[in-house]
Amino acid sequence: MKRCLAGWLTLFLLFAAVSGFALTYSVDPATGLYVDESGEVIAEYWDEGAGIYIVDGVAYPISNSDGGSASSGAAASEPLQNPDGGMEVTSSDQTGAFDSNAAAAAAQQGEEDGSTTGSAGLTPEEWRARMDKAMQANGVSTGTVYVDENGTATPVEVSYVGLGRSEVILNGVAVMVPTSSLVWESEAPPEKRLAVVTTQRQSYITMRAKMSKKAFVMAHCEKCRVVRVISTGNTWSMVDDNGLRGYVLTSGLTFYPNDPREDYVSGVITFRGKTTSRNTVHVRSSNKGSARQLAEFPCGTPLTIFSQDEKWCEVDVGGWHCYIMNDFVTFDEVAVAAASETTGPEP
Repeated sequence: MKRCLAGWLTLFLLFAAVSGFALTYSVDPATGLYVDESGEVIAEYWDEGAGIYIVDGVAYPISNSDGGSASSGAAASEPLQNPDGGMEVTSSDQTGAFDSNAAAAAAQQGEEDGSTTGSAGLTPEEWRARMDKAMQANGVSTGTVYVDENGTATPVEVSYVGLGRSEVILNGVAVMVPTSSLVWESEAPPEKRLAVVTTQRQSYITMRAKMSKKAFVMAHCEKCRVVRVISTGNTWSMVDDNGLRGYVLTSGLTFYPNDPREDYVSGVITFRGKTTSRNTVHVRSSNKGSARQLAEFPCGTPLTIFSQDEKWCEVDVGGWHCYIMNDFVTFDEVAVAAASETTGPEP
């Protein structure tokens, strides 16, 4: 019986790993090559988390200078049951998929020709040098100031941006402030200073170093992320995604003005009314239980709530514009404090 259960668990983990693979990268079924959100073959992409380097649509394993593997690939761990009913398989592969067939072929080729880093021959140090060059060209940060109700402007570090509220480090303390009170350098028109990644074809849009589909790929901006817009055009827009600046296809963004708005209320993630619960809760890309899980947050995490139906809330949380089940939301801070005091921490 135990062997049978172990076999089913193994099959489940394999299925979950393959499912995560499909959500992260898209493979052209006709050619078997990795493609981006526009269907173009990925020219170059380095993914240390997955232990692969994609060149001309083919994945090759990354090797360290000592000849060892830079990552273990997509090895999964035990599935975790989440309080919202979802089942998650955590993996060392958080940012990309691992094509075992391509990796095996590349490893075989490496043994035959003596190479250790794949056909492109880039080391991790060389890859980081490319990133440094791109960041120097595009700017290493987006200077932002917080303007309070008295009109006083104070430079702040932005932890994350939301459509309604953002978290910033103000005088050394992390605080939630209205996003409309933040001002950053931008050439975008006023109605396009904020954007949400809303690509339809897959789960991310590609950030590149220049306005070209052949330019160096810096990162993937995941669907439902809120980004600051630096400049925009018909084809390309420069955005700041969590402190990284680069160019993405304009068609993958939905734009918003950074105007004062009153269509939200504050809240917090709770479990059975408690902020002190050790449970974590998933947020999703849409108001469906089958929708993609974007991230998970601990109880006590602040929410900016825009709308609510019988089961779901539309929220900003941790830099995502997404959905969370009503059961895990407490709306006002007074109720949250009262719930914490009456229930106390879990043993």
